[in-house]
Amino acid sequence: MDKVKVIIWGCGNLAKLAFKSLEENKVSFLGFTSNNNKDRENVHRYIDKKELSKIKFDYILIASQYHVEIIEEIMKLGIDASKVINFFKIHNRNFKLINYLNLKEEVDAVAIGMSYGECGINPEFLSFKLFNLALSSQDIYYDDKTLRYLIEKKKIRKVIFELPYYILNYDLSRTKNMDLCYTNYYYIFNDLHSYDKVDFNLNEFLIYENIINEKVYNDRFNEFYCSGNFEREFRIYDEIMAKESIQEVENFGDDIIKNYKLYFVRQYKDTIEENKGILEGLLGFLNKQGVNVYFVVTPSLLRYNNDIFLESKNKFHEYMGDLKEKYKFDLYDFFEDEDFKYADFKDYTHLNYNGSKKFTKKLNRKLKNNLEEL
Repeated sequence: MDKVKVIIWGCGNLAKLAFKSLEENKVSFLGFTSNNNKDRENVHRYIDKKELSKIKFDYILIASQYHVEIIEEIMKLGIDASKVINFFKIHNRNFKLINYLNLKEEVDAVAIGMSYGECGINPEFLSFKLFNLALSSQDIYYDDKTLRYLIEKKKIRKVIFELPYYILNYDLSRTKNMDLCYTNYYYIFNDLHSYDKVDFNLNEFLIYENIINEKVYNDRFNEFYCSGNFEREFRIYDEIMAKESIQEVENFGDDIIKNYKLYFVRQYKDTIEENKGILEGLLGFLNKQGVNVYFVVTPSLLRYNNDIFLESKNKFHEYMGDLKEKYKFDLYDFFEDEDFKYADFKDYTHLNYNGSKKFTKKLNRKLKNNLEEL
């Protein structure tokens, strides 16, 4: 059987990770390419992108945080989209969960939630050991899956559960980021939620799985990205966000506001009812297991005075109040906390490293007071 001929677009750490993870028995590696020929100094085998049309290859593996721009460039070069595999997108798997399960030391507290918690809850500044399992775009459905899965395997005593006001109105599998259901969760839970009810093309994922050695990838991923140095990891995320997302701060802010409003303006009744059922079932389960639950709404620079937002905020607190009558948990809402300024944020809703330090210390004081009262 002929080997698959692969070119990697990118010359940084992610590209090197992709190269080291290639399945040697199935892949013939032709070389690296990029938008900048100066990158040839960083790799051992470099191909000028202008030469790609002269080379017979099966796939280009995009291994760069600038994947959106690279795809546009590839299309300009006349390369068939079916030959493009977005390693950057697919490699964004839930390695946090895997790494936590592989921890030898006992860490009985976890944080879960979306990117606001991923950026904002910094274990370095808590008075107890915690593993942050929050992930960008994660919804209640996969929060539930993750926590139940963990509790079967680990002794969990505390859960910090980050959630925005719109959480009940949000279903990852029905959004434009629905492919994260596959990359982040399918290989663990064998479940795509509502994503399996729509027509989608798995071809890119199947090719990826054929040419990447998962064991080598897991080992190399830890080597490159999971040093255990929280400050380094938070600051790397700051740099990526700055380079990739905030080239035009005001435009980005407008987009954030526009997208945020979408979750408040249009109400998805079926999603809301499903999420209520999931959350109540999860709370009942966690209470029965003796797990202390702390819901957290992280700080934001967004300020809405319109009726739609205020109604959503009030509905959120009204619902949490109803839950409080049936289940044990605490809720800390920092959304409009005036202590947090523009310098504390990557954008309008995600804290940067310094912001995460300030926020986590503040949260820690509340948690310490709560734990002392127990």
